[in-house]
Amino acid sequence: MLYHYTSVQMLALILKTKAIRFNKLSKVNDPRDGCPLNQEMNEQIFVSCWIRRSKDSIPMWKLYAGLDGVRIGLPEDMFTTHPTKLPNHEIEVDGQKKQIKQRVITDILRGPHIKKNFETAAPIHYGPKYQKAILYGPDDINYQPDDLRHVHYTVLKSDEFHKVGLKKHADWAFEQEVRFRIPAGSLVTQKPQQTLKVDGDYIDVGLKEEAFKNIEILTGPANSTANLIIAKALLRDHEIGGEPQKSKIQIRDY
Repeated sequence: MLYHYTSVQMLALILKTKAIRFNKLSKVNDPRDGCPLNQEMNEQIFVSCWIRRSKDSIPMWKLYAGLDGVRIGLPEDMFTTHPTKLPNHEIEVDGQKKQIKQRVITDILRGPHIKKNFETAAPIHYGPKYQKAILYGPDDINYQPDDLRHVHYTVLKSDEFHKVGLKKHADWAFEQEVRFRIPAGSLVTQKPQQTLKVDGDYIDVGLKEEAFKNIEILTGPANSTANLIIAKALLRDHEIGGEPQKSKIQIRDY
């Protein structure tokens, strides 16, 4: 299972749309993330951030959900994917080769408008089982203690997009994050490629029905009875089995 901390309001949107939102790498909370010396590259990669650790933690609650938010749990294969004919990629982490997971993803419900080679590319028609793109991950983040400008590529070729968004500063190592990544250029040709301009901040990817029906909900340690009732009602309204659970972390009320 993978886990993602968010608000009760965002849970309602996820359940209503049956989709997970990927945001631009340029919008993540660590300004040193991605390619610090090539912000244009960060505009072309869309990410969805998760963790594998099943035990919830106060820092993650406070950073991403508030102590009265929720944590959702979904299987790693939450999206509809197909094998790709593109060659597999490897990166070096701590002196060892690591293979990058790469597949073709479908069910892209909403996404950006893309301009390529100084001209507007052909319109992208988003919708269930229609639009496709390349999906990398979920891959573990590699945390670096040094200035990330020295460990990132400043200029990347089209076959190096798999390297982007996998390094963060060690200040964030407590997260133990894993990421899915979509290169925006692959929305045009199903191949990772550089684009001139990506007009839009997110990509919404539909969840597989089986994954959606088995979503796990954990409510935060400071959640009120009202929020727990709301979470239960949301699951019931969307015909999802199971009950939301409350975090076992204890926090004194003031």
